[in-house]
Amino acid sequence: MLLPYLSLVIGLPAVAAIGQVPIIEGVVGGVSNLTHAPESEVLSAAVVTTPGKLRVVENSGVCEHLASASPTIAIDGVIETLNPRFWFFASRKNPDTAPLALWFNGGPGSSSMIGLIQEHGPCRIKNDSSSVTLNPYSWNNEANVLYIDQPVGVGFSHGDLKVSTSKQAAADVWTFLQIFLKDSRFSKYQANNLAIWTESYGGHYGPAFSAYILAQNAAIAAGTLQGLPLNLKVLGIGNGLTVYYVPAMNPDPYPADISNYLKSVASKIGAEATWQITNRNVYSNFASTGGYKV
Repeated sequence: MLLPYLSLVIGLPAVAAIGQVPIIEGVVGGVSNLTHAPESEVLSAAVVTTPGKLRVVENSGVCEHLASASPTIAIDGVIETLNPRFWFFASRKNPDTAPLALWFNGGPGSSSMIGLIQEHGPCRIKNDSSSVTLNPYSWNNEANVLYIDQPVGVGFSHGDLKVSTSKQAAADVWTFLQIFLKDSRFSKYQANNLAIWTESYGGHYGPAFSAYILAQNAAIAAGTLQGLPLNLKVLGIGNGLTVYYVPAMNPDPYPADISNYLKSVASKIGAEATWQITNRNVYSNFASTGGYKV
């Protein structure tokens, strides 16, 4: 088993977890009749992207301008025709040595902007659902935090919707991290401790991503694979969906809506796709393979 080499944390509260499980034809966690993998909606095709490179917008004035540090917002790590969106916030304390924490919301198909704007990012949505305020308890008080919209088609990310299992998603995440950590703006974090944090369907994502990364590290060490070993130390799962059922009621029946705010700042952060809280097409891809229930 690979996972015992990790420090494993399970059971953290995840206030938005239930909203990440789609209601399909009136059934929570239902399966649609979708028989193909459509492409995600793209707002603009005018932006030129280069495979294997990052397209970055720094200090956009959205969210991170409220923080005490000056973190970076980064957009679109390009993997062939896939454009996974990420948002990076440097630690407010000792960013050069602080751990690098990855955050993934669940679904499958839910945007990690939920975690950023509604849960533990540097800014939180206000009750007016149209603006944000400083979060003094942000996770980037202690860690460099990387919020990733994945699989492609989730949140602001866009491209061909080909991923239908957690293992396929893990391969894309690993490839993205290779690109991210080799980029001159982020290469200083290569040796930092790496942590995977996730919730909801992350009960599947987290173990699959961790196992894949450790297997790739072993192949790199054996000389059978070229790549950058990832210093994975921690897997944390909050309110994880590990079997097919809805584990809890939403503790906040009237949460602020982050949709309008994220859509209003899309142009400022260079977004090319229309943001969705949960992409039902991505969810349906997983459901059609049985990957959601297994």
